Amino acid sequence: MKTYYTKENLTPDVNCSLKPPVILERTGEDNRDYSRHYRRWQSAPCVVCTPKGRLICTFSGDNSTDAWECPNNYNQISYSDNGKDWHYEEFVIDHEDSVRMHEPILWFDPNGRLWHFWSQSYEWWDGRGGVWGMYTDDPDAEKIVWSEPKRLCDGVMATPPIAYSATKWLYPVSIWKYYKDERPSRIAELEKSNVYVSEDGGKTLTYLSSVYEPDTTFDENTLAKRPDGSLLMTMRCLHKISYSESFDEGKTWTEPQKLMDHASARAYLATLPSGNLVLVTNDHFAYRRDMTAFLSEDGGKTWKYKLLLDPRQETSYPAGHVLADGKIYVAYDYNRTTNREVVWACFTEDDIRNGNKDIAKGCVSKAGSKLDDSKFARY
Repeated sequence: MKTYYTKENLTPDVNCSLKPPVILERTGEDNRDYSRHYRRWQSAPCVVCTPKGRLICTFSGDNSTDAWECPNNYNQISYSDNGKDWHYEEFVIDHEDSVRMHEPILWFDPNGRLWHFWSQSYEWWDGRGGVWGMYTDDPDAEKIVWSEPKRLCDGVMATPPIAYSATKWLYPVSIWKYYKDERPSRIAELEKSNVYVSEDGGKTLTYLSSVYEPDTTFDENTLAKRPDGSLLMTMRCLHKISYSESFDEGKTWTEPQKLMDHASARAYLATLPSGNLVLVTNDHFAYRRDMTAFLSEDGGKTWKYKLLLDPRQETSYPAGHVLADGKIYVAYDYNRTTNREVVWACFTEDDIRNGNKDIAKGCVSKAGSKLDDSKFARY
């Protein structure tokens, strides 16, 4: 039986987030703690497409009456072999203590392993967080088998890593500086948009560098490698997206500058097989609406082409996967506490360039079918 936490019954040990989570399999349609039918909130998805065409999606959920970001959050992994029929409650990653499970990310490394990353924080945000990871060698298996969860570093990683080379992998990790005076495990020197590096196949991560942008809220920094080897980082700010560049493989970074006016929300940045860049985010300066894919042919200096993926209000937090053939898969959430949808889309850079709206789309999860929303004032 899942324990539901409030301010009155938090785990006394503020270091409990350093303990590994529990991995649950196939929790079922009628499980009130995890089933989508009883889920009151879901957000922050990421989707990948496997070599055999299976879609795997992860996102955060909450079945408690808080219905928001809190220590009752868990992470969900679902998959579909046709994009329509989903194995909804295939895996749940939760914690026995008052630990918020958040920012789930999927990523294929150069060796073909699929990684699932997430962050763990005491209560909501403890000032330290912690990036965890596990991987599978065969994401197309009838029964997916994951490695043991392992804590990789302090912080939060809200967007996928990148492979700078076959053996050098870079991880965009941040320590949030918001609410810093109230946090029990604050790491002040790392309250920046940081980069970690692994050169041993993801076994260990080492701090590499940082960018300090005074206006960041939750950083959610992203990384992309350009054809000339330089790196572009973007960062979430209160009223804009900022960017910084590195010309020495991520060791040092330029002073951040504004990329575009923007609502405060996550963006997804990736390099395409052509060397061009794709940025998926809200095309609005103030609101989480008009989910749009932008294309840059000059390393992020300009974004000449764009494709509107979803015009609805309260679409947010895209993240996904670029295939070797150029297909771009992204997932994003829609109206986390009312419609409670996680949506996926697939398109190419030619679709963006030509404004093609006839692209593949689908719904991963529409939650809350067995809830009476009228009982909850926040709805």
